[in-house]
Amino acid sequence: MELWKLIVSYYSDLSFYNLQFDSMALFYFVGAFAVGGIASVIAAYVAKRRTGSIVDPILGMHAHDEATAISPEEGGFNSPNKLMLLKAGSMLRRTVHAVLPPEETEGEEVKAPTKQAFINSLLQTRFYIPDERRSEAERRFSAKRNGAASLTFSIVVVLVLTVLVYLFLPVVLRMVDNFLTMTGGNI
Repeated sequence: MELWKLIVSYYSDLSFYNLQFDSMALFYFVGAFAVGGIASVIAAYVAKRRTGSIVDPILGMHAHDEATAISPEEGGFNSPNKLMLLKAGSMLRRTVHAVLPPEETEGEEVKAPTKQAFINSLLQTRFYIPDERRSEAERRFSAKRNGAASLTFSIVVVLVLTVLVYLFLPVVLRMVDNFLTMTGGNI
């Protein structure tokens, strides 16, 4: 209760201390963080939807070993943009395992792979998620629980935090300024 009285007493008399705040500058500063927070939430939503379009069909078709692995056509993730998420060494590929097609290079000259050749090889690859990775795949990559309600809730949380920071940042900075001037600035 005493802390609240202290904050209210500092906040009610903003122009008294030597630290002056330009309200528009503070609004722009905090607003920039709000825009960045909302952009981050939307980017995370889009990324989870993209990875979910790969992981959800694999989980839904119960592809849990090499014998039950599915192809991109069977799973519906055969577009080049989605297949590029499954390149070797990617974060998604650590969870989604691949059954590579047999090499057909007998009698052919080996050339440097092009992007189209790489995508064609991914189209022939079959994918599965091992049982020990299923819960991790559902938690990290599945888009089933990532709906519009969670996006809206996240944006509302960012906006509420923005308003709180806008209201209390001058108070916190004033308290820090008073502490530093009280000690003579030598800490």
